[in-house]
Amino acid sequence: MKFRTRVALASAAAVAAAVLLVAGSAYFLTRTQLVNQVDKSLDGRASSLLRAAAGAPRGRPIAAHLLPNVAESLGRPPGNFDTLYGQILKADGSLITLGDSDPQLPIDESTLAVQQGKAGRTFSSVWIGEEHVRMVSMPLPGGDVLQIARSLEETDAALRALAGQLTIAGIVGLLLAGAAGLAVASRATRPIAELSAAAEHVASTSDLDARLAVHGDDELSQLARRFNAMLSALKTSKSTQHRLVRDASHELRTPLTALRMNIDLLVRAPDIEPSTRVLIISEISTEIDELTTLVTELVDTATDSLPETPYVPVLLADVAETAATDARRRSQRTIAVEADESVVSGIRSELVRAVSNLIGNAIKWSAPDTGIRIDIKSGAVTVIDKGIGMEEDELGHIFERFYRTTGARQTPGSGLGLSIVKRIATEHGGSVFAESTPGKGSRIGFTVPPISPEG
Repeated sequence: MKFRTRVALASAAAVAAAVLLVAGSAYFLTRTQLVNQVDKSLDGRASSLLRAAAGAPRGRPIAAHLLPNVAESLGRPPGNFDTLYGQILKADGSLITLGDSDPQLPIDESTLAVQQGKAGRTFSSVWIGEEHVRMVSMPLPGGDVLQIARSLEETDAALRALAGQLTIAGIVGLLLAGAAGLAVASRATRPIAELSAAAEHVASTSDLDARLAVHGDDELSQLARRFNAMLSALKTSKSTQHRLVRDASHELRTPLTALRMNIDLLVRAPDIEPSTRVLIISEISTEIDELTTLVTELVDTATDSLPETPYVPVLLADVAETAATDARRRSQRTIAVEADESVVSGIRSELVRAVSNLIGNAIKWSAPDTGIRIDIKSGAVTVIDKGIGMEEDELGHIFERFYRTTGARQTPGSGLGLSIVKRIATEHGGSVFAESTPGKGSRIGFTVPPISPEG
């Protein structure tokens, strides 16, 4: 069943419930008022008879005294609203019919309650044969009970007419409500239908340029905005993915080409001089190392998130010393560490990698006889070199994936190292920064919010 149909049915059901509630309330309120009118009439007649009974001479039976008072009111043709039936229930259980009416009034629980003194005066609706009447039972002196009943035919007829009118009005109201509900549901669910059509279009065509028209500021409009934002994010992600694949293939081509050339040379010249062979094998090893580093960085860049490892307190001085020790061993460079007691919450191995990438960048762009310094202060890690430096317009791009400065395009490297530093810093709630002076060196680093040593 379509959502629009369900909304229309729900609206119609709500209206139907409201119509039934109103119609039922109107019917029962009218019925109560009409019955109360009959009760009031019976109560007045009963009160007059009680007053007559109170004036009975001493020793004269109550029934004999009441007969003249009710003879004019009782025994009229059935079906008339003013038709009254009456009888006296004696204390011994015998009945005395008042007037010329033959029907015997029923002795119900309310009448017995009056006879037993548990109630003073009771009203009840009973049936005399096929005639519906309203009956009042009231006590008489000596333990007798006077019962007077009045026909409810006209009351029932009025209620039947009212029920018919309410039924017709309810049916018409339901039909109108159903039509209105369908129209409102069609209008209300139109944005959902458009959203569904757009989603189906995107799924079948992969067209991420599709957009929904947004009108207003209600929940459906907000949903349309979020859908458009999702498509924009997907388009950006797809573009980034394509660029990553394109740039990765370009970066992989250079070391692979060098490997192929060196291997072909070894194959074509088996009698090559040993010193040349050693040099070629050394170059092959270097290219393999570069490929390994590039593939690792590509995998990290593609995942674009840190491993699911819980954050723990990490001393940045220890991180810097670990990265510096490894870099000294590989490069034989002088690397000094000046650090305070900054502690951050994070993943130690990732922070070591970020610092290692910064050191590797400094080693690449500084002379072998110059030193490198790592400064750590209040959660900020800065790697300082005395290399060739960069122009001002290049500083804003060095943390982008695959970006390489003008001087770096002829040297080995993937252009991913600093982008990985940025990712790690961002994942740890920090940021990156860079300062450089051409010909004098650079200061590149990242900041991570420090915490207390206790964590």
